[in-house]
Amino acid sequence: MGGPVSLVESFVHQKESPHTRRAYRRDLRAFFGQTEVTKDLVCGVDHDDIDAFLARGESSGLAESTLRRRRSALRQFFDWLTAEGVVTSNPARHGRIRTPMARPASTSGQEKSSGPLSRDQAEKLVASIDGSTAVGRRNRALVMLVLHCALRRGELVRVNVDDFRLVGRYRILEIRDSESGSTSISGSDQTKSGHQDKIETLSGRAKVPEHVYRHVQAVRMDVDVRVGALFRSYSNRNRGARITGDSVYRVVRDAGQAIDIDALTPDRLRQTGLQLALESGATGDQVRAHGRYAASAPYSARHEERLRDSAADYVEVGENLSISGA
Repeated sequence: MGGPVSLVESFVHQKESPHTRRAYRRDLRAFFGQTEVTKDLVCGVDHDDIDAFLARGESSGLAESTLRRRRSALRQFFDWLTAEGVVTSNPARHGRIRTPMARPASTSGQEKSSGPLSRDQAEKLVASIDGSTAVGRRNRALVMLVLHCALRRGELVRVNVDDFRLVGRYRILEIRDSESGSTSISGSDQTKSGHQDKIETLSGRAKVPEHVYRHVQAVRMDVDVRVGALFRSYSNRNRGARITGDSVYRVVRDAGQAIDIDALTPDRLRQTGLQLALESGATGDQVRAHGRYAASAPYSARHEERLRDSAADYVEVGENLSISGA
């Protein structure tokens, strides 16, 4: 690699969507200023070059969605170059790279109480959750998974600690659904009355960005188990039991109220993640697939290719948060 063949063309050729191929080709050519991008050229790029490129776009009045798509194109391009051994690190993921400015959130009563959150509100939401306690780390990871993995409330409560795995280079979450009328053989999830939970069958899969998985790992360390529920109760009455759908509702509602967002629900949070992905350059097909509006097929090489360019990568909320704090 890296001879006369343009690395940009090799990269965009892997993208499934023609729209994404055109947009990323245009963004990368705008950054490099030429069509033929070789190994020598990419090896000379550092994070200051990328930050300056985004700054020029910002000062020229480009839309926030365009700036975020450009940043995403550069991140994914250098991720690919790193995986291929062309470069040793990704300068587009440096902590000093600017985050494109969000549009001011509307203060109208209608938008305050319904519809997806703005990016600024979503960032404020996850940053406001206290990560210094086990309860706070659980709540933050819960919110991050809903935003980035488009989980429904019922799917979230059924997440187990061993539902995360690698497919190639990508982390995924196996999403479970309940099979009516069946019982689980797992004693760890028995109720106090002795009844066993329903069998949970696989209903879908979602890519989990690495910065989200770090928060999941913190929760796994807190619960300190190898199987069973990831999200557990810390109440005196039900300590250690799998949280309920009502608990998820209260966690999300209370997190919203803490930053003066009324009527925040898990579904509204899920729709926020999908909307943010769309605004940042994900295609409609990517968002529909990520939202699992159709049945998921078993993973294959083709599915692994799709993971390279998942809508989850466009949400980009809470990327700079530490595990224990803001």
